[in-house]
Amino acid sequence: MPNLGLDVGAEYTKVAIMEGDKVLALASVSTGFDQEASANEAIKLGLEKAGIDKKSLNRIRATGVGRRSIPGVTSDEINEITSAAKGAAFLDPSTRTVIDAGAEEARAVKIDGNGKIVDFALNENVLLVRVHLLKLWLKLWK
Repeated sequence: MPNLGLDVGAEYTKVAIMEGDKVLALASVSTGFDQEASANEAIKLGLEKAGIDKKSLNRIRATGVGRRSIPGVTSDEINEITSAAKGAAFLDPSTRTVIDAGAEEARAVKIDGNGKIVDFALNENVLLVRVHLLKLWLKLWK
């Protein structure tokens, strides 16, 4: 049975529907004032893309800053740091560092060969982090 992952972010609410290692659908909507309505809209879009209905889902798990504001959708949650580590290890098992600059905060996560968190850092001044990362990337691309 497929699982649905939901990231309720400050700017966007994202959905990934997976069955085993196969991605069935990805969807994203703007997060509005009503985070639960945004979550339901993203889920509906994801289910349509996957061609399945909500009853066929095994699990819905949420992450993101709004994960606790959607009790009508799910109470099964995972924090953003763990989610980033698991996602990076799934996409590329050789990954050791994850950098995530979201709308409200940025985080860097160091993971081991098994995707376990070794260390992490947070910064709530995302604009400064984005500017700094842009400067670093520009230096690397020269």
